[in-house]
Order: sequence, then structure tokens, then C-alpha cells
Amino acid sequence: MLAGLSQGHQKRFYETVDQAVLGDERFLYSIAKRRGSIHTRTPRSPRVGFGPLLKAVAAVHRITPRAILEPGRQRALVPARAMLVFLAREWSRLTTSDLGKRLQRDPSMVSRLAGAYAAQRDAAGEAQVRRLLGSDLGT
Repeated sequence: MLAGLSQGHQKRFYETVDQAVLGDERFLYSIAKRRGSIHTRTPRSPRVGFGPLLKAVAAVHRITPRAILEPGRQRALVPARAMLVFLAREWSRLTTSDLGKRLQRDPSMVSRLAGAYAAQRDAAGEAQVRRLLGSDLGT
């Protein structure tokens, strides 16, 4: 930044292609109401490997990673599995088919888990996962 100070005013930094407003959700909503449209921009998803993501999701749900991966229909594990498949698709860029193999589940079940989670995301849980991943997160 210090090196850039000597360059003075750069007109190119004021040219806009796609304008975005940054701020918390309440601020964004107030700006959108004034503009007459409510368009939100989601930040780029982080990139993380499946292994670290699995461990973080398991820690947030206070279960073992192995429990998430085991076959079976334990209802208590559904929230953790749903969060994992959703975040793995978003953050690890894994396909539904690949996740089905890793979780020993039919891809259609993986898709349903992700869809159910997307409808009722756990923002606090995701924030905990992000904190646990820390330096493992890339963008």
C-alpha cells in the first residue's frame, strides 16, 4: 500500500462494473429497501479439504467423524450429515456422487440431505466450523 501512495489518484479504482454494498445483514436490507430491490451477494465460498471439514463438523456436533461416515439410519446423526454434505458441496467442491461414496449413501439421499439443510441452514454452526478450520480455509 505504501508503494501505491506515490502513484496518486488512480481513476481506474473508481470505475464500477458491478456495484456491491458491504455490511451486515440489517444494513444491506436497509440499503436494498431504499433502492427498491433486494439483491444480496454471497461471499465466495472457502475451499477446504474433506478431511478437515469432516473433523470440524463432527466437533461442532460433538460426535466422532467415524460416526458421521458409518452406515445406518441414526436420526441423531442427520443434522451433522446434512451440514457436512451441504458444506462439502459448497466448500470442498465435491460432487453428490463422490459424497455418496464417502458417506456410504445413495447420491439421491445425499442430495436430499443437502436440500433439507439448505432450506434451514445453521449459521451459528457454520461459523463454528469456520473458526475450527481457521488456517485450513482457503478462498
